[in-house]
Amino acid sequence: MRGGTFRPSTMQSIEAGLATTGKIVARHHRVVSESVTTYMAAARGGMPPKTDQIVMKGTPVPMYGIPNKRAEHVVELRGARLAALRGVGNAPNAFAIESFLDEIAQATGKDPVSIRLELTADEQRMAHLLRTGVEMSNRTRTRNDQGLGIALMVTDDTLAAR
Repeated sequence: MRGGTFRPSTMQSIEAGLATTGKIVARHHRVVSESVTTYMAAARGGMPPKTDQIVMKGTPVPMYGIPNKRAEHVVELRGARLAALRGVGNAPNAFAIESFLDEIAQATGKDPVSIRLELTADEQRMAHLLRTGVEMSNRTRTRNDQGLGIALMVTDDTLAAR
């Protein structure tokens, strides 16, 4: 891609605090990557915004009722030509968050769907979408040699379940 622009690579680190019941009560999400907005501002001769909303998109996870949340961007300067390609932050951030929830479900012996239903209890639209997706997937059907996962994502006002 000579002379083109790139999506920044990221390193994701997520930690959670659990209550004695296994409920998630805190989450710290750290994204290490270059900054798209810093690159774009420098190219225009301006000052970058305080927060890179392009790289960090999707990290607030508003659909999950976790009372203590922190998301931070650790800017790594590599000098790559960057651009705001579609899904710059949302795709890798959602993948990291949803994978982490699966790890928590496995560590606590909870079902991945039930942990998400617990976290979306106050978000009726997302909880309804989750229940509908589970119903449509015929989740209880026996599958040979294949897994079945579940993931949620919100971008702006659009909800997605997969």
